[in-house]
Amino acid sequence: MISPLLANIALDGMARHIETMYPKKRNKPQATTIRYADDFVVISKDLEIIEQCSAKLQFLNG
Repeated sequence: MISPLLANIALDGMARHIETMYPKKRNKPQATTIRYADDFVVISKDLEIIEQCSAKLQFLNG
């Protein structure tokens, strides 16, 4: 019962971190997180942003 709660707390922190790293430009997001249950996806038009998010999130999880 506590595991989903902890997963969602961690995902909230990760999503906020991504929003901080890549704030909106011209009122459009540079990176967007989509969450479903205890999973999430980061999407962006810029491949470099996706690769940076992947590397940063792996570092945070490791």
